[in-house]
Amino acid sequence: MAHFAWRILRAVAHSFGALALVHHLLQQPDASVAAALLVAPADPDKFGLGAALTAAPLRTAATMVLSQSDPWLSLAAGQRWVARWGCHMMNLGDAGHINVASGHGPWPEGLLMFTRLMQRLQA
Repeated sequence: MAHFAWRILRAVAHSFGALALVHHLLQQPDASVAAALLVAPADPDKFGLGAALTAAPLRTAATMVLSQSDPWLSLAAGQRWVARWGCHMMNLGDAGHINVASGHGPWPEGLLMFTRLMQRLQA
């Protein structure tokens, strides 16, 4: 019989990937994901996923990084999802979709956000 060691995973997801991660966390509330950084998620309602992603708050420590000028998720809609999922929120201001097309390259600030999320877990 094989024995599997569960790892405590940390996840970073962007745009539609953030929605896929949230879906996984809602479907598998006992998943081994200890923390999630959701960067510029797409608006679930734009893809007809709103009802599927409102089941309950996430049981994972999560930070959602939003922008006031993201064409894929307005700040107001992002704030509603933050409340529904029970996330910590960071507003980067006028940062677009927080990707290369909006002027972002290497993103040390993102690594710092993720580090702070890990520190919140240890507190």
